[in-house]
Amino acid sequence: MPIVDAHHHLWDLARGYYPLRHGPTRPGPARDGAGSYLPAHYRHDVRGYDVVATVHVEAAHDPDDPVAETRWLAEQRRATAIPTVIVGYADLRSPLLQDTLDGHLRHAEVRGIRQMLDVDPLSGGPLRDALGDDRWVAGLRSVADRGLVFVAQLDTEELPRLAEVLSGLRDLRVVLCHAGLRGPGALSDRRRWVTGLERLAACPNVTVAVSGLGSLLPAWDHTLAASVTRTVLDVLGPRRAMFASNFPVDRPVVTFGQLVAAARTATAHLPVAEQQEFFAGTAQRVYRLPSSVRRPGVV
Repeated sequence: MPIVDAHHHLWDLARGYYPLRHGPTRPGPARDGAGSYLPAHYRHDVRGYDVVATVHVEAAHDPDDPVAETRWLAEQRRATAIPTVIVGYADLRSPLLQDTLDGHLRHAEVRGIRQMLDVDPLSGGPLRDALGDDRWVAGLRSVADRGLVFVAQLDTEELPRLAEVLSGLRDLRVVLCHAGLRGPGALSDRRRWVTGLERLAACPNVTVAVSGLGSLLPAWDHTLAASVTRTVLDVLGPRRAMFASNFPVDRPVVTFGQLVAAARTATAHLPVAEQQEFFAGTAQRVYRLPSSVRRPGVV
C-alpha cells in the first residue's frame, strides 16, 4: 500500500544551526552525539516500503534565519526528491512574520508553517501564553490568508484552548502533530486527551498526524501505538488522520517497519479504501501533494 510520510525531519549539522541539537554553539557536533540525517539516511530507513511522498516539518532550525532551512530543503528535493513538500518555521508574534512567510513562499514546495508551543528552539522551554496572545492569533490569520497549513504542536492539556482559537479561524487548515500527545504525563490521563481530540474534531478544518509514537515511552510498545492510532481514527475518522514517522527523532526507539506494523494493526478493521486514506490520501489532500510523484522510499 502506498505511504505518505506526513511528518519527518532532515538536518545537516555541519551546515545549519539547530539550537535544540547544537545547544548554544553554532554548527558542529550535536550535544547528544547524533550526526546529520540526510535524504540518503531516510531512504535507507524506509527501504522496502512504498513511500511515495514525504512532508518535511521544520526541525527547529536557526530561528534568526528560518527561511535558510527551506532553501536547503529545496536543494535536497531537487537533488533527491526528498522531501516532496515542506512545512517551514515562523514566529507568529514576530514583526517580521510577513517577510518570513513571503520568503518561504518563494519556494513552490512550501505547504505550511509550524511554531511549536511546547518547545521553544532557543530556550528549550514552552512558548508561554501564545493561545491567549492576540498577536499570535493574528499570525495564524496571516498563515490562513496565504493558503498555508498550520502544524500545531502543544501540550495535551492545551487542546481545548486550541479548539477555542480555531473556532474563529475556519478557513485555516490545521494539522495537529504527534496525535496531540505532548507534555509530562500526556498518556496518564487518557480521558483528557480524548476530550481534547473530540473538541478539535468539532473543527472541520483540523486533521491529526499520528506521529511521535516512539517518544511516548522509553521502549517501543506495539499495542500502545496501535491503540493510540485506533483512538485517533475512532474520533476523527480516516479522512482526518494521517500516518507519519517523526524520523529521525523517534528512530532510536522504533523502526519504520514497526511504525507501519502498528498502523496496520490499528486500521485492519477498516475497508481498504479507508486504510488508503490514513496511509496516504489524507496527507495528499491536506498538503496538496503532486498527483504524480517520484517514489523516494523504494529501493
